[in-house]
Amino acid sequence: LAPFNASYYKPLEEFGFFWAPAKLMEYLASGLPVVVSKYDTLEKIVGYGERGILVNPDKPDEYAQAIKMIRDNSSLRQKLSDNATRYIQEEQSWGKHAEALEKILTNVYNYHKRQRSKK
Repeated sequence: LAPFNASYYKPLEEFGFFWAPAKLMEYLASGLPVVVSKYDTLEKIVGYGERGILVNPDKPDEYAQAIKMIRDNSSLRQKLSDNATRYIQEEQSWGKHAEALEKILTNVYNYHKRQRSKK
C-alpha cells in the first residue's frame, strides 16, 4: 500500500454536483491521511484537521504545504490516521449503511401499509 495517492477530481459545479470518491473512504479505512479540496461533501467526511487536511482547490501551494506538514509531523500523521480508521469503523461501516437502509425501507413499507389500510 502506497503511503499516499494523488488524485484530482474536478467538481461538476455547473450542475450543482460534487461527489465523494469511493477511494477517499478506502484511504480513510486504511488509515492514510488525506489532503482534500474544500468542498462541502469532502469537508463533512474529512472534518477540519480531524481525518485529513482541507485546502483551497485553486491554490496548489496549499496542497504542497499540507503534504509537507503531514510528512514532517509524525504525531499529526498518527492522529489523522487513527481518527480516519475510527471514523470509518464507527460512522461509515457497511453495518451502519445497512442499518440506515433498513430504516428507510421499513418507513417506506409502513407508509404503504398505512395507505392500503385506508382504502
